[in-house]
Amino acid sequence: MKYKESKIILEQNFEVASKFLDNLESTERIQKGFNTGTSTNLHYYLNNWFLFRVEFFGHDAIKIDYRNRKIPNKISKSLDFFAVLKKLVANSNPQNHHNFYQEIIVINNSNKEYLELLDEATEVYYKQTDFTDLANNIVQQNRPSISNIKSKQSVEQSRQNRIQAKNSNIRNASGINEGYYKINREERNLCAILFHTLLLDDNLNLFLKKIGCDFPIIDSEIGIYLEYAFIRDIWENIRNKFGITEGNKIKRKIILDNLNLSNTEKLEAMSVFDFNNFFVRSITRNPSSKEIESPGNWSIEKYDTNIQDNDEFLTACKFKWSFNAKPDIVINTSNDHAICIEGKFKSGEGSYPTNKNEKSIFHRRGIPFVGQLSIQVVIMNLLGIDSKFVLLANSRITSNTHDFYTWKEVFNELETSNCPTFIKEWLNRSDIK
Repeated sequence: MKYKESKIILEQNFEVASKFLDNLESTERIQKGFNTGTSTNLHYYLNNWFLFRVEFFGHDAIKIDYRNRKIPNKISKSLDFFAVLKKLVANSNPQNHHNFYQEIIVINNSNKEYLELLDEATEVYYKQTDFTDLANNIVQQNRPSISNIKSKQSVEQSRQNRIQAKNSNIRNASGINEGYYKINREERNLCAILFHTLLLDDNLNLFLKKIGCDFPIIDSEIGIYLEYAFIRDIWENIRNKFGITEGNKIKRKIILDNLNLSNTEKLEAMSVFDFNNFFVRSITRNPSSKEIESPGNWSIEKYDTNIQDNDEFLTACKFKWSFNAKPDIVINTSNDHAICIEGKFKSGEGSYPTNKNEKSIFHRRGIPFVGQLSIQVVIMNLLGIDSKFVLLANSRITSNTHDFYTWKEVFNELETSNCPTFIKEWLNRSDIK
């Protein structure tokens, strides 16, 4: 196909789509995603031939660039929004359907309205245009040499393979095609649903009433947090507020005051490196020589050799774990009062330590493992926050620190009519007890 002939044919068939986009009001174009200064190139291929490119320049112009040329040994990925020629050839005479660009297209555009606009333009284009002659002309006149053409059987086999792949995905193969919220077992997702629900209507007050909490509520200080990592974030901000040198003094004092080790005076006199080296072991790096490291980086195997007393050793472990543990939900009714919530769904209470080598150390020392819930108490005590502890689960888990409630009895007290449908369906499941 000569350049002039291809230009005429393609212009005729793209006139509808081009006018559809060109006629949009400027404000609507911007809202739909045609932002000034952006350019989107839509490439179209037949076999190994590059047929043409459509360029969207901001919201001001659409340019069609006709440059028929061979792309040797290369199948290019393209942003194939209209997929015009692909559908033309696919819907035309099957005998003329030779090795058309088959690779699945990946659309890398997160602007949903932009994609919807292109879909709308495509719909108008297909309704108003007759493709038969164009399809036959393009295929016949741009056909490569016979050695590069797949047989009809090969094309049909490729089609069948794609159909089989679609039908054999895990959802179809398992017969479970319903929404994920119907079977989701992730307790953090359930905690997120509770978090969302507490923000609606008067649900926070209803929840506090349900659990019998009479903490003062200060509107300017109230906050609800998922994955509560207050201690860890305080540690990070010590450096930001005071700098490294002064921050090191504050961090060292926090550690030594809370551990109350028998060799405190020796640790006070150590260099930053030696202090870190007392607690930290890493196979990938040396302890820092500039900054007191977070206790979350400590190695139980390292200070096991440096702290002989079991009580002091266990205190150090609980202190370390407090920097890594994150309660599921914490409600601060004020800066000094909080409800600390742990959510369980299919699992039970975890325990520390979790590492095989660390467990062997506890066995050797004759120290029992430490329950996950008790570490939450340590965390809130270290923060100096007066706290009430709540455990939500499907079945009762015995705890000396947490008040137990089932998910169902809590959500029954809350107003959920304004929640999205998937949340309502989640909460109506038979396994939410």
